Amino acid sequence: MKAAQEFYDELVGAVHPPKGCKIVLRETEPNPSHDFNWPETAGGTPTDTIADVIAELRRQHRRLDWDGVTERDGKWRCITR
Repeated sequence: MKAAQEFYDELVGAVHPPKGCKIVLRETEPNPSHDFNWPETAGGTPTDTIADVIAELRRQHRRLDWDGVTERDGKWRCITR
């Protein structure tokens, strides 16, 4: 399982967001309909722009290790830069 901090760097490298675009990676709870612990969107980047990138990253990394992430969005841990 990849660390969320390490995965965030991989996500940003794969998405190539425009300068000034905030990327948010947020934890979520897996449930019976899916086994992921991060949502399929990436913050302020339009989903249609990165849909293929997200789909490939989700195939590779279903769950992330959120240990060590202290920033929060409500009850969920998140990484925002």
